[in-house]
Amino acid sequence: MAGHHELGESNRRRIQVHHHHATNNLKEVSMEKRILLVDDDDSLRKLFGFVLRRKNYEVEEACNGLEGLEKLKGGDFDLLIVDVMMPMLDGIRFLSILREQNQDQTPVLVLTSMDRSGAEAEILAAGATEVAIKPLTHTALLERVERLLGLTQSN
Repeated sequence: MAGHHELGESNRRRIQVHHHHATNNLKEVSMEKRILLVDDDDSLRKLFGFVLRRKNYEVEEACNGLEGLEKLKGGDFDLLIVDVMMPMLDGIRFLSILREQNQDQTPVLVLTSMDRSGAEAEILAAGATEVAIKPLTHTALLERVERLLGLTQSN
């Protein structure tokens, strides 16, 4: 009987280990994060969209702030990546409208080529979570995205 009990314990341990791996895999698939990428630069938007999708993020794209606001009506996003200089509705105005409408404080990474004094403070004051100066490497983009998505998981 003692031998039978040990075998049962061994099988139980194996099942627990297998269950642990299966749970981890399920979590990765079901926890896919939604990102809205708002930039009027088609080539940059498509490139960043490609980079993010390769990391299994679900990415929606918008080519200006107005289109970005429309996409936000279609569902919740875990992170917004927004350019400052855009036609029709720029990133600063987009942020102020977003923060008026959106009480859950979705993190926003703002991309800008403006490196003038005070620009970053102005963008942060408008409601950005973080500011990145263009050009931005794929690695730097992914590092910032992962850090900001960490914020959404802890809320």
